[in-house]
Amino acid sequence: MLGVILSHILNIQYTTNVGMKQTDKILVVDDLVDSGQTMSVVTKLFANKVKTAVLFRKPTTKFEPDFFVAEVGEWVVFPYEWNGMPQEDNLYKAGQLIIQGLKRDSKNENFVKTPERFARMIREICSSCFVDLDAKIKDVLSVTFPSENDEMIVVRNIQCWGMCPHHFLPVKIKATVGYIPKEKVLGLSKIARLVELVVSQPILQEDATTIIAEKIDSVLKPQGVGVILEGYHLCMATRGVKQEEHRTITSSLRGCFKEVDKTKNEFLNIGG
Repeated sequence: MLGVILSHILNIQYTTNVGMKQTDKILVVDDLVDSGQTMSVVTKLFANKVKTAVLFRKPTTKFEPDFFVAEVGEWVVFPYEWNGMPQEDNLYKAGQLIIQGLKRDSKNENFVKTPERFARMIREICSSCFVDLDAKIKDVLSVTFPSENDEMIVVRNIQCWGMCPHHFLPVKIKATVGYIPKEKVLGLSKIARLVELVVSQPILQEDATTIIAEKIDSVLKPQGVGVILEGYHLCMATRGVKQEEHRTITSSLRGCFKEVDKTKNEFLNIGG
């Protein structure tokens, strides 16, 4: 259906015959480009003369389609792919055990699909647990650009969700990341992507803060780098001390952000 619609919009003939010789009239359509391997093979068959279009493009792909609707994160499940979570899946089983532990009737209409929903929720919040995280971070940090700028660069209000490793309850994170470059800068969206990758797993906020700073410092080798995370922990808001208005602030500083008071204060004022 996507191919038919796009063929009309772009005035390109729709066909399933890959033997066509009019390569300048061919539009290759797919739902998602991930690694880009499939699209690369197809386009090479036509000597790179065809146009390509996808619904979704992942930010780490090395293949650039001619047209795409949106850029998405790492975990994508299309409706036509979802035929129910396999019951042997450990997260599905965990959902079943929770229902049993709460003494609820698993056959009740409200709980029949709860194990499936639970599994999908955990996979979404903890999406970094289901990818090669080191490889993804390496890909994100590989997108750098030469620059003569030597002033502070700060990206504020990066928001994403993680999970408390102690109670398995969600944590809302708001991040501020800054650095002073040395000959090269990182794509701004990649800073947000790095934060999301590090946070989207069961991890201590303190550790996530340190990891983000270390990754930027080790790859960019800037004059200095600073990271501030503000966390809203549901494990503190909904249970125990029940502090609904709390905010947990953690910071990690490197280089001149730590050693030069003027630079440190400037960053902390921006981040605050």
